[in-house]
Amino acid sequence: MKFIIPTKMPSLNQVNNANRSHYFVGAKLKREIEDIIGWAIKDAVGKRELWAVTKYPCIVNVTFYEKNRKRDLDNIMSNNKFILDALQQFNILKGDGQKYVGELNNKVVSKAADWFVEVEILENE
Repeated sequence: MKFIIPTKMPSLNQVNNANRSHYFVGAKLKREIEDIIGWAIKDAVGKRELWAVTKYPCIVNVTFYEKNRKRDLDNIMSNNKFILDALQQFNILKGDGQKYVGELNNKVVSKAADWFVEVEILENE
């Protein structure tokens, strides 16, 4: 099962700068990111493209599509935390520990037409 997050996710540097400026600024940014991911999850559930995982541990593949190559890979991939937290919050995953997520794979595709993130979840067979 897959779903798309149709936005440019913030870099780790942006998150760190927000956290350093003031606790509430960092908390607001985290909430905004998780809201965007939450809407993508709700949309996919409504279309029956996404449902609660029942066979653990699962594999989560995350592909970040970037318009250019300006951002560091580690800054892009730091968004895994927000994605896994949102999947847990919306009851797609029971948890985000190794008991529930056996593999977390990342890929970055540069020079895409637009910024977005594709998340694929493969249940254990």
